[in-house]
Amino acid sequence: MRSLRSINLNFLMCEKVTDEGLKTVIKSLKRLSFLRTIWLNFGSCKITNEGLRNMSEDLRRLNLVTNISLNFNSCGEITDEGLKSITQSLETLTSLRSIGLIFFQCDNVTDESLKSISEGLTKLTSLHSISLDLMR
Repeated sequence: MRSLRSINLNFLMCEKVTDEGLKTVIKSLKRLSFLRTIWLNFGSCKITNEGLRNMSEDLRRLNLVTNISLNFNSCGEITDEGLKSITQSLETLTSLRSIGLIFFQCDNVTDESLKSISEGLTKLTSLHSISLDLMR
């Protein structure tokens, strides 16, 4: 299992999954030293800014990841602050080639998040693809 290169976890509509569950998942990813692709869907879960802050701290340690997709659609407690913490961690992952961020129907995410994303991700020189969904 330590040699796993790709992981796809879908917790869509698991309304009892909280920041604690997100923390457990991210901490387990740190042990996968060959991991290159991460696809996580926490849409409609009970994830907050605190969960995203905790996640961002651990994401910084996954410096070999080349592709990442994070879906937090309909997580109404997430604000610009939470999205900024994710962006700050992603900008440290210099191997990233593809990023997907979905914060569809996160009503507390505003133009400030777009500013944070555009400023942070310009530091990634190997980035080839960005996909954003911030619709309300």
